[in-house]
Amino acid sequence: VVAVTHQMDGDLFQALMDCRAVGMDIIRMPELYEKLTRRVPVEHVERGWVVESMNNVQPLTRPSRWVKRALDIVLGIVGGTVLLGFLPFVAVAITLDCPGPIFYRQVRSGLGGRPFHVWKLRTMITDAEGEGEAKWAERDDPRITRVGKILRKTRLDELPQVINVVRGEMSIVGPRPERPEFIEELQEKIPFYR
Repeated sequence: VVAVTHQMDGDLFQALMDCRAVGMDIIRMPELYEKLTRRVPVEHVERGWVVESMNNVQPLTRPSRWVKRALDIVLGIVGGTVLLGFLPFVAVAITLDCPGPIFYRQVRSGLGGRPFHVWKLRTMITDAEGEGEAKWAERDDPRITRVGKILRKTRLDELPQVINVVRGEMSIVGPRPERPEFIEELQEKIPFYR
């Protein structure tokens, strides 16, 4: 494992070449960290890594895209059926806990930054962002209702997103679409976020 943050001198380079000559695998620390933790160590990543990692990702072939889309539709319909089965009970619970709408919709950025409205079950008090300013949810957020805590823990609040999946705005497997306001903030704080 090579964990060097500076220019490699000739002796180190020669030692690596000697190791390689006898069949030893050599891996850079950021790559090993990513393989072990499934997270990118952004503080140890240089621009060359980004270009290299983009080259390692192959776009889906047309048949693969069709299969992925077909799976999204089938799983979306199954998820929609599950949603319809428990929706009456959840709707009553949400309304009794905190009067207001059952569903909540929010603008998110999809593929290529294309905005769309994501659907969720409402887990916060009505008008939780009353000032019109986007706010991150926090641990023990007072805006979250009692029923909302249960829905969030079980991730059932996300189930209406099967509508977005069937419509082709999201996929069952893929990156999480984020709010455009938060993307700007994340780009400032996290290198290579986009």
